[in-house]
Amino acid sequence: MENPTVIAEIGCNHKGDINLAKEFIDTAKNFCKVNVVKFQKRDPKEILTPEEYNLPHPVPMHSYGDTYGQHREFLEFTIEQHRELKNYCEEREMTYGCSVYDMTSLKDIMSLNPDFIKVPSAINTNSELTEYLCRNYSGMIHLSLGMTTREEEHQIVNIFQKCNRLCHLILYACTSGYPVAAEDVCLLEIKRLIKTYGNDVYAIGFSGHHNGISIDLGAYMLGATYIERHFTIDRTWKGTDHAASLEPDGLRKLNRNLQNVKKASSYKHQEILNVEMPQRKKLKWDRNLNPLPEKKILYKLPKKADTHNIKLFLTDVDGVLTDAGMYYSYAGEVSKKFNTRDGQAIALLKDAGIKTGMITREDTKIVSCRAEKTGVDFLYQGVTDKLEIVKSLAKKLKLVPSEICYIGDDIHDIETLDYVGLAAVPKDAIRQCKAKADYICSAKGGDGCVREVADFILSKRAKIKVTEYQPVKRKKNEVKDFSYTD
Repeated sequence: MENPTVIAEIGCNHKGDINLAKEFIDTAKNFCKVNVVKFQKRDPKEILTPEEYNLPHPVPMHSYGDTYGQHREFLEFTIEQHRELKNYCEEREMTYGCSVYDMTSLKDIMSLNPDFIKVPSAINTNSELTEYLCRNYSGMIHLSLGMTTREEEHQIVNIFQKCNRLCHLILYACTSGYPVAAEDVCLLEIKRLIKTYGNDVYAIGFSGHHNGISIDLGAYMLGATYIERHFTIDRTWKGTDHAASLEPDGLRKLNRNLQNVKKASSYKHQEILNVEMPQRKKLKWDRNLNPLPEKKILYKLPKKADTHNIKLFLTDVDGVLTDAGMYYSYAGEVSKKFNTRDGQAIALLKDAGIKTGMITREDTKIVSCRAEKTGVDFLYQGVTDKLEIVKSLAKKLKLVPSEICYIGDDIHDIETLDYVGLAAVPKDAIRQCKAKADYICSAKGGDGCVREVADFILSKRAKIKVTEYQPVKRKKNEVKDFSYTD
């Protein structure tokens, strides 16, 4: 399973207070361990008719103005304040995103070049706005499908296909209610969206407005890899969204539980796990009759369906590109053995347009020479925090973790393997690394394991045309055709 991404939807729960909005960001980061937050931007006079603007709020006790329009104006941040919030997020290595409700707000938020923009359910049928977004913004586009008919849904997808942007689209299963009863959440919509669009769009997500956090775990197990929940500091505060929001402890538990589900969602990589060995010796009824079987590492295929989208290929050196051996001459000079097939793997990846790099804790001339010989795009030596390097490269190249492959073998690679989309390890990697791996090579370190992973990635890329979107062929009448008509 892919790593879950939790999005803390702050929306307008900040009550129009920029300092409170920053407190939301800090709480999400420091207490909840959530690194993605989302705000909202709207021009009340553009989305409301004069009559709607001047009506009283339908729930007066939650209103911040005499009319509904004044209420909405009070809660809005200026574009300068949104820029301030985006910068505040980036200083904390967090991702800022924003939902937009009208064309003016869209253009304002686009000027900030955020990592993603959300099209909420309320305006997903605004084809002019959606097409403008597709043609003028290069980042990820999230779109919710609450209160949307199947016909409208297909028309929305048609626009993204027409603009060749399906590969940047995340579709969210959603029921638009505040809050939503469990029987109205309809989690199986996630399976329908995966069956209908899963091979075409970047990902399927789930935007929940229900109470509690158990339903979100079900959404993740059904295949939603982006989980969006409204977030507040206090659910009793003034405002209609707070009741359908999670307080900090709820968001923290949700993120923790999703991460644990991800860790638990694997097959056994050995017929008998190391943790089971002492129990087998102690409890197995025939423990004295049958000797313990040899540990058999099972070959694991990658769990990610988007292997063809890998854009950055990074590898450790000792134990991956080498056999981890240190060879000394009589004069005391140290040498390492590299595999020529691994060097050719770098060339093949570069020919396919994939950036390549080496990251190692060592700092030697030998590695520098090897990096120069293979022509990798990036070389980092003397690194104590490999994950920090990978994250900085992702930010520099504007990549998401699912677009990165990393090969590591030892304890200092564990965090990085857990972060990237495709985590690979040599056959002789340590057990902790294998537990994080999506792919366990049949080759040992220094024996062609890098070439093995590269060949796998390239074999997947060869099955599609990566220069333009190609819709997946389906059986007749399986889904409505995506062909666009003016």
